[in-house]
Amino acid sequence: MIEQEIDLLELAKKLKKYIFAIIAFAILVATLVYAGSKFVLTPKYTSNTTMIVGNTNKNNQENPQQNNVDYSQIQANRALVSTYSEIVKSRGVAENVIKNLNLDMDYPDFAKKVSIEPVNDTQIISVKVIDTIPERSMDIANETSKIFKESITEIMKVDNVQILDKATLPKEPSSPNIMKNTAIGLVLGFLIGLTIAIFKELSDTSIKTTDDIREKFDIPVLGMIPDKSIEK
Repeated sequence: MIEQEIDLLELAKKLKKYIFAIIAFAILVATLVYAGSKFVLTPKYTSNTTMIVGNTNKNNQENPQQNNVDYSQIQANRALVSTYSEIVKSRGVAENVIKNLNLDMDYPDFAKKVSIEPVNDTQIISVKVIDTIPERSMDIANETSKIFKESITEIMKVDNVQILDKATLPKEPSSPNIMKNTAIGLVLGFLIGLTIAIFKELSDTSIKTTDDIREKFDIPVLGMIPDKSIEK
């Protein structure tokens, strides 16, 4: 155990001569990642709209004094969230959105941009749209929630979906995260540089000092031949 610790300590000492090269390599990788994130990757924007599944308007009109919903009704609404989430992702809703907004895309392209996220243990459905054009991401999110609300009335014969929050125009891209990517590049570059330095040091079996001779052959050093080229 002691011998292993001494070897690691010696390795750490030998790696000191590579420290500037490792840091330079890490900075190089971080710079490349930064340039790629800023100038190569296409920025994407995210818009969100939320809807809530509640009592039907019909029931509310018949019971205007019933302001509190009982637990069983809440549970039933939560169960509907899963079903409604699938309807939001349906081809029918998507094609109506594409038609209304005159989008130059088909259903598979639309499905890649739009994701439905039921909020756990709530009656809320979140519609998230990721697009390279901020205005289009907002329009798709709002139109999807609008078409879905209208479709539920026709399909389920109820009007129990309300739009809580409409999507707003995103001001900043949601991806790529330039600072995060650069930080990851810096750490990754440092680790790669360190790994290369360790591999180079461990694979170097050449003898450079008298200590290397004693350690490798376990024999004493009787003398040294001076390098006359150094004296010149």
